[in-house]
Amino acid sequence: MRKVKLIDSMRDFLTYWRTYSGRDPKEMFQGWLMDYISNYPELLIAEVNYRRGLTQLRNIMIKEVLPKLDLMIHDIIEAWMLILQNLEAVYSLAAEVLPSHLDPIFAIYVASGWRRDWIASILGKPAVFIDLGGLAEVNWVSEDKIRGMLAFNLGTLYHALRRGGVEKFRKLEADPFFRLYSEGFAQLTEHLILNLEFSHVLTEGSVKKFEQKIPEIAVEYLTRAEKGDVEDFYSPKNEIHGVKFAAAYLGHLFSKTLGEEEIDLEELAGLPEPDVERFSKNLLRELAEKTRK
Repeated sequence: MRKVKLIDSMRDFLTYWRTYSGRDPKEMFQGWLMDYISNYPELLIAEVNYRRGLTQLRNIMIKEVLPKLDLMIHDIIEAWMLILQNLEAVYSLAAEVLPSHLDPIFAIYVASGWRRDWIASILGKPAVFIDLGGLAEVNWVSEDKIRGMLAFNLGTLYHALRRGGVEKFRKLEADPFFRLYSEGFAQLTEHLILNLEFSHVLTEGSVKKFEQKIPEIAVEYLTRAEKGDVEDFYSPKNEIHGVKFAAAYLGHLFSKTLGEEEIDLEELAGLPEPDVERFSKNLLRELAEKTRK
């Protein structure tokens, strides 16, 4: 098995939690900041940058995360243990599928909850950021969910490095059509790494329900993409035509289409950006056309 680089802050987090459990959220945040996360300055910097400032980070944690922490603690611990049990095995499987050696840092911590950017960097090195509170929030605490999440993010990291690095990749993902392509590509790599049909976000039953709403969701994505406003499609908190993680279902269809292309994974990861946009728009239009039939 390949040895992974790991920043595992959970023992320090549990020490913090035992001390501050049940206290006022403002006091809990002060303890989180001073007694826990400050021991991992690279994680604190990443959180502050992601939430666009310490004040915003503080507000989110006090209002949305810390009041629920005691209720989530068992799921947080379960997710942590499952990651430790499966990380090296999934990483080894990914190394057999992905064309290049990734060598990322995996950061395990508890902070402001669900984030859309799991792939970032630590001191200029590629990293996968895993906020266990975010996993507990969406109930990704089974072995299948954890293994899928790891494979998906390794595929995303490979895609990012193939595109010139994490920072450049995030700029590319500001384009809604590129972002949907990257969702489909990550699901394709997840399927190849784990030899499964569905991404960790999906089930066979949920896909069948989604299929009834494909045209409406495709039309909605096209409409919102032109305005650059597609965040609701990727959020666990918001719904599109009654569907959470709507982009994951579109990504499932994209992954199937990409898998049928007579192009290897390395070429798909480096497909020119105009071709990516054209590919995404064409598939969305094909799906939207079903509304007229």
